Amino acid sequence: MGSLLGGRLIAKFVELCHERVESIHGSLMTLMSDPENEDAIASILPEIQALQGESSMLNLMAFHDLMVDFEALIQWGKAEGFEVHPEYFQLAFTGVEV
Repeated sequence: MGSLLGGRLIAKFVELCHERVESIHGSLMTLMSDPENEDAIASILPEIQALQGESSMLNLMAFHDLMVDFEALIQWGKAEGFEVHPEYFQLAFTGVEV
């Protein structure tokens, strides 16, 4: 892959990442106020799975593995009836910038 094409693909991936992370963030914010919101729950996994596929196509395996772990966490929480609380996200995202 030429460096120009590779640079364009990475730039597009970063742009899509921002959009997908914003969508996930919005859904998580909805779940904090309405933990039973099925639409919010259902919207998270396709975004994570899209990030997995996109990162894999670009051979960004560390990011792909992070998304696999994030999906597993979401699936575990769903199976266990985990409720979303603001304190968890404040702790989890301390120092993380998008």
